[in-house]
Amino acid sequence: MHNFKRAFKIALGHRVNVVACVISAAIVAVLWGGNLTAVYPVVEVIMNDHALPDWIDQKSDEAQREVNDTQRWLTQLEKLQGSDAAEIQQKILAEVKHREAELDEHVKNSQKWDNVQIAEKTRLDNEIKHLKAIAELPPDRLAAKVTQEIGDAKQHERVYQSRVEHFAWIAPAAHRWMPNTPFRTLLAVCVFVVVCTLLKGVFRIWNSVAVSRLGSLLGYDLRMDFYRQVLRLDMASFTENGRGDLMNRCTTDLNSVTQGVQRLFGQALLEPLKIAVCFCIAAWVSWQLLLCTILIAPVAGYSIHWLGKALKRTHRKAMQELSMIYETLSETLGGIKLIKAFTMEPAERNKFHQSAKTYYQRQMRIATYDALVSPVIETLGVAIVLVASVMGGYLVLGQHTHILGIKICSIPLSHGDMSVFFAMLAGMSDPARRLSNEFSNIQQAIAAADRVYEVLDRQPAIIDAAEPVAMPALKHSLRFENVSFFYHPEKPFSAV
Repeated sequence: MHNFKRAFKIALGHRVNVVACVISAAIVAVLWGGNLTAVYPVVEVIMNDHALPDWIDQKSDEAQREVNDTQRWLTQLEKLQGSDAAEIQQKILAEVKHREAELDEHVKNSQKWDNVQIAEKTRLDNEIKHLKAIAELPPDRLAAKVTQEIGDAKQHERVYQSRVEHFAWIAPAAHRWMPNTPFRTLLAVCVFVVVCTLLKGVFRIWNSVAVSRLGSLLGYDLRMDFYRQVLRLDMASFTENGRGDLMNRCTTDLNSVTQGVQRLFGQALLEPLKIAVCFCIAAWVSWQLLLCTILIAPVAGYSIHWLGKALKRTHRKAMQELSMIYETLSETLGGIKLIKAFTMEPAERNKFHQSAKTYYQRQMRIATYDALVSPVIETLGVAIVLVASVMGGYLVLGQHTHILGIKICSIPLSHGDMSVFFAMLAGMSDPARRLSNEFSNIQQAIAAADRVYEVLDRQPAIIDAAEPVAMPALKHSLRFENVSFFYHPEKPFSAV
């Protein structure tokens, strides 16, 4: 990983291309999340036969009514502080009757039962059940419960007061600029999606060109450094490793490094940004629900870490075997006359067969690990969506705000809220699947970087003197005395 970071730092030197990659990827990610949010007006507004301005007015009235009811109930709760248990129970039962009358009026006045009307009815039912549960508490616990209810009511009032102010702020612009029929609202949503898609396509093209240019510049820099280093090496380096190994490192391995860095600035940057945008939008809907649904994520992280280490080892061994194939081909082509003269074809064929067979086995192991990545990611993604579906269904259909005593949201979530939440989960799963496809390529690049920088960091055994002494002119003859020669230090030849 250290050597791959060195190649990454070289790429960072091309600042203009790096900035272009980051900016274009960020814009594409924002447009990706923006497209998915279009599900909210479709589910919350259009499917309930509302135009956006009418829906805003309706939500504003509901929020204001909720503020008024909460303030009235809060005033009664504050008067109950210090009262005896009998008086507290009497006031709570009176509030139950008031809420039941409100529910009856809501049922009577509701001419059509859309999602909003059903959610309001469910909310009133839950409040009546909650109040009845308080009234049935033991007398010694009523005083503490009243204090808790006062705190909850104040927070409830703040949330709905904020919604009233929010809707009051956007209502004038909505009535002036937004379509006033459900069909026109649908057309506006479709236009929004088309425009975002077109813009996303333009920035995707810019991103692809910037990433390709960055990868090509990195490849040029590394290739020139590698060639200069090859010219500096002593002759023993060519004998020990062979020309085929150096050729493999300069071509296949170096291309793997540049492709890895290119993918790092491409899909490996773009897809996490998409996930981050969807994650932020889902957290805005309900960060508590999001936290509960991603408890499975550490399992995915450990699985990916284990597969990454296995892939890196296997890729390194496969590259070594490919170098052996290059070396065998180089030797065969360089000494083809001797091979044919001494009829060594069967021996050379067997040597090449062994290298090719080992390389095939490495490739199959890599294919096995690659095949494991996508199903692991997909299975864990489905598990997260199922957990979110169960929790979200419980919250929306029952208009609850707590799960097993844990507060998930301040106010009940709507169908539109959960639709956006599920859309964000889907928006995170697709980039995660694409990212898993890049996983093996980046591991291959990390292993290739180790092989490339092994040559770049190699120091020649014979170094020219800083101030060489000129040899005198040859006058008589040249004699070699006590000169030894060897390919390997442990096997020197006799002195000459």
